[in-house]
Amino acid sequence: MDVAVLGSDGFVGTAVCRSLGSAQGVCLRGFAVGDTDLRKADDAARAGREIAPGSGLVVVAAVSRDLGDTCATLFDNLQIARNVAEHVVPCAGQVVFLSTVDVYGRTNLALPLSEDSPANPEGFYAVSKYASEWILREACRRRGVPLAVLRMPLVYGPGDHPHRTIPSFVSHLEAGIPVRITGDGSQKRDPVFVGDVAAAVSAVLDASCGGVFNLTSGRAISLNGILDHLEKAAGKRFMREFDGDLSSQVDLVFQTSRLLEKVEGFSFTEPEEGLQRTYEYFAA
Repeated sequence: MDVAVLGSDGFVGTAVCRSLGSAQGVCLRGFAVGDTDLRKADDAARAGREIAPGSGLVVVAAVSRDLGDTCATLFDNLQIARNVAEHVVPCAGQVVFLSTVDVYGRTNLALPLSEDSPANPEGFYAVSKYASEWILREACRRRGVPLAVLRMPLVYGPGDHPHRTIPSFVSHLEAGIPVRITGDGSQKRDPVFVGDVAAAVSAVLDASCGGVFNLTSGRAISLNGILDHLEKAAGKRFMREFDGDLSSQVDLVFQTSRLLEKVEGFSFTEPEEGLQRTYEYFAA
């Protein structure tokens, strides 16, 4: 199988390439964001020419919210989706697009969320990802190419950026700096270990399946629970400071991903194991 990964040099893209590169029979071609700016039509067209016809295409590349949830982020991601749809999808035999559960928004949620839950993106980044799903879906539909959209929750694990949520918790723990928490820490999330994202991409490519899938285990854990697991891994306690403001505290609870019904041999890493491995990486 020939597989091309757009955005091969980021946190998630690196994990995806590592997984695919170790798979037997996979010929991998990575396009790093630093070398291929998909906001530019010429760069996208060049990538399309370099991809073997009928390849599996994994679209990780995006302007992240880390650079600001701004109108510029929205336009950049829409341009990426448009250029990929026009210049790269024609080369693909199947497409996997990494999106986000942020497309469901934060307001008036009917929990637990599932792939059938209505989209209500709030913020420029969430809108950009949802619109990108539609752009790629239409391009794939016209060409009869299966598209799998993987909506990711909070992704964590070795190799994550140090300023992101869980790595910053580890740095605070090691430095003895209090962790300041909005609300009371009971807000629930369904984080996914980065290795599970990579395994999900591989499983989808192997099965050639299409559809929308939340990469969620259905095992919600509170913010306090995440801190508890990191404390256990470290053998020491966090200093926690709560601001007590419950007005913006929202639970994000999901049903188990429908991907488990579509593919064989895929499962989610237990939070205790994933957080142990993440702690060991950043503590070292």
